[in-house]
Amino acid sequence: MDERVKVGMTVVDEDGQRLGKVTRRDPWGIEVVRGFWSPSEWVIRWDEVLEVERGRVRVARSERALFELAEGGMPESWSRRTPPLVAPSPRPPGGYAPAGAPAPGLGYAYAGQGEPQG
Repeated sequence: MDERVKVGMTVVDEDGQRLGKVTRRDPWGIEVVRGFWSPSEWVIRWDEVLEVERGRVRVARSERALFELAEGGMPESWSRRTPPLVAPSPRPPGGYAPAGAPAPGLGYAYAGQGEPQG
């Protein structure tokens, strides 16, 4: 959650087009509303927030991205880096594995995550 984002701030897309204003902040993201009589609403995850400056929130959405999706592509702004893989921790002989260690045969775990990954 980005503490710099406040209710009432203007939200723009990647191209600078106004989407609306922040109307609610939640642990998972923000709600953005534009219009009064026929409002448009968006729910934007925190990982979609690109920058916060001068009372404005810029998010990873754009008309261009919608056209890329319509053509069967994946918008560049939607791509996320995959965390690096780390080798699983070995289990001590006859004992339990340390907390967060993957179970044998389940493959690799992602760095920085406590839960085993299969």
